[in-house]
Amino acid sequence: MKTILILGSGFIGLPLAQSLQLDNYNVTLTTTQQLKVDQLQALGLQAVCFNGDITKDYDQFSNLSFDYVIYALPPSACKYSGYTQVLSMILNKLSYVGAVLFTSSISVYLNNNATHNEQSTALASAENVIITTENYIRKQYANHYILRLAGLIGNTRHPKNFFKNGVLENSNAPVNMVCGPDVVELIKQTINTPLSYGTYNVCAPQHPTKASYYKNYTPTLCCKQGNEGKEIDGNLIANKLGYTYSSIWLD
Repeated sequence: MKTILILGSGFIGLPLAQSLQLDNYNVTLTTTQQLKVDQLQALGLQAVCFNGDITKDYDQFSNLSFDYVIYALPPSACKYSGYTQVLSMILNKLSYVGAVLFTSSISVYLNNNATHNEQSTALASAENVIITTENYIRKQYANHYILRLAGLIGNTRHPKNFFKNGVLENSNAPVNMVCGPDVVELIKQTINTPLSYGTYNVCAPQHPTKASYYKNYTPTLCCKQGNEGKEIDGNLIANKLGYTYSSIWLD
């Protein structure tokens, strides 16, 4: 039975853990609150409390072995410890790591009104915490998957709730979205296939303008002119796995 450590139990981490467990993987996932540990365990999941800013919390990973370590924490979850440092300290505690999978972000690509595939070199500064984490993983772990996720949407992240202030900047720029269940399924297929190691964009092929997309859900939205943005090509991983993205037009 393959063992998987998922760092983070949020929008992607929790449903991924539940789905992998149904497929008979041995899954451990982390959360920052003991109350949530109890809730996750009540769901039948193996969960541990972990705060990257508390040194002793790293000790619980000492000498453990995992076939896959999935880094699904957002940078905002690491308030004081560096984002890359949190991952490296955990990995250094483990006695064996088969492969590392990082849920990165399309924010690494510049808003230069171009279409970006995995070969694009128009990237953010090397000091960007996500770029830094990607580079650390590439350097330290030959067996890695870096999945650059587009904007996440789903039942609990509905686009109708994205603009509480009622103002949309650069409304002529295209959207880059992907449904949460697609991300979960693509990660599962990446592990099960297994997919060739490397970097992949995860983004649905529909790219309406921000104005047409968001006004569909919030007709009163004030759209400010501007087209500063980018379009992300997420076809590589879909073609390799024979996967069809869900529509980004949610009910």
